[in-house]
Order: sequence, then structure tokens, then C-alpha cells
Amino acid sequence: MTNTYKTEAIVIKRRNWKEADKILTVFTKEYGKISVLAKGVRKLSSRRAPVVELFNHTELMLHQASFLDIVTEAAIHNSFETIKKDLVRISRAYEACELVEYLTGEDQENEDVFYLLLSYLEQINTHEPASTAQFKRQILSALGYLSEKDSIEQEIDAFIESIAERRLTAPRIYE
Repeated sequence: MTNTYKTEAIVIKRRNWKEADKILTVFTKEYGKISVLAKGVRKLSSRRAPVVELFNHTELMLHQASFLDIVTEAAIHNSFETIKKDLVRISRAYEACELVEYLTGEDQENEDVFYLLLSYLEQINTHEPASTAQFKRQILSALGYLSEKDSIEQEIDAFIESIAERRLTAPRIYE
């Protein structure tokens, strides 16, 4: 890796940092889950603020720094506008992002998980919200926790929580 690199990413988590910045957790095709610093995106005049919204499929130009890599440029591939207008869709998308965040490690490339998440977000965006149970099984299978032949004896959420060693917090308003 050079000092500056470009990657395709999905924003799975955001949190405020200092006065005007945000720390983003993104899942990338090439590097897996990484945390990056988006400077100045909380300012009203920021042109990058809409690009780094939760669930966005983006192209990021990153500069390596000692603390966190810094977003220098960003462009949207898909902002999934339909998801952001419907509470049930938001809930399913948030749950999917939470699963990816909890079940994957930092800097562990997994292109299959990237495409599963992207495909699921596209499905939620264009069709009636899909079942999360199938997505959960696909993620567990892609990460090696479950084979296609396995059946989960316990409830799938309890199984995921035992792997992640934490409770799932995504609101489930659709049940």
C-alpha cells in the first residue's frame, strides 16, 4: 500500500469525533472492515457529508495516517434512497450492517461478505424488504461459522450473539 489508496466501501457505522469530524467504520472489498476518519463532515458546508452517510456504497480515496486513515475524496456509487425513507427497510439495513460489524475483524479482506452485504442492501432498496434470516445464514456461511448442510439448533440470533460475544442491538420493528 502506498500513502494514498482508493477503495470501494459500504458505510456500516459512524460516530462523532471532536467538533467537526466523524469516525466511519466501512466494509471494503479489498481490505475488509476498516475505520477511517472523515474530517470536517459535520460542518454544514461539507460537500463530503452526504457521501459518508450510513449504508452508502461509496468510492473512497484514503490517505494513510498514524491514527486512522483519512478520507481525502469520496464519491457515491449508490445512496440507497428508498431504504432511508422507510423505517422497516432502515431497520433491516441497520441489522445487516451490525452483523457485518460484529462478525468480522479489522483488516480482514472478505470479498464474499462485501458482495453479500451490497446485494442485500440493493435487494432491500428495490424490493419488499427481504428476510434477514437468509442473509444471516449466508454471512455465517461466508465467514466459515456455518456450512450449507448445517442446521442451527438454537435460534440464529442467539448463535450470532455467542459468536460475537455481545448482544445484537439493532431495532427489529418489523417482527
